[in-house]
Amino acid sequence: QLSVFDLESKKDFIYQQSENEVIGKYGTYSAERVFLAIGPYSAKWKMKYPMSLKEVRGSYLKFPFEGGQSFSYTIDGMNFIFRKQTSELIFGNTQFEGAINVGDHADLSARYKNFIGKLEFDLPSLISAQYVSGFRSKASKRIPHWGKNEYGNYFATGFWKNGYTLSFLASDQLVKTWMSE
Repeated sequence: QLSVFDLESKKDFIYQQSENEVIGKYGTYSAERVFLAIGPYSAKWKMKYPMSLKEVRGSYLKFPFEGGQSFSYTIDGMNFIFRKQTSELIFGNTQFEGAINVGDHADLSARYKNFIGKLEFDLPSLISAQYVSGFRSKASKRIPHWGKNEYGNYFATGFWKNGYTLSFLASDQLVKTWMSE
């Protein structure tokens, strides 16, 4: 049976893995069990997932923002996502499937201005925004996934908006389950 004293947490960018070992930017880690709590960018790894992923085009504005708890709202098709861990407010949407444009900075800025003064919190000035456009991986129904990968290591991950929150919830639940085994 595992105890909390048997667990060691590391934050790193993983480059390579094999059974019971991962190699990261800051070191090599070996353990009887390796558990990876990985987020939305893990789709770019050379790791096979037990679910199908698709690439979805999107654009957003990213602001430095201080707030309480993390949140995610969708209002009139636009998403407001606050990430407490990184103190960032994200505003944006995804393009319709089959769309050929990558997103329009002026249109996104105009849509943002329409929300100023209409929400329960003050929106940051557009001057502080960073414009981001590109592709993200999306899993079916945006649900998290966990299990054992082809290297024999355990993983929990989520993609899309839920990738920032649900993968950590899933990893916490799995560790608690293993500690009680």
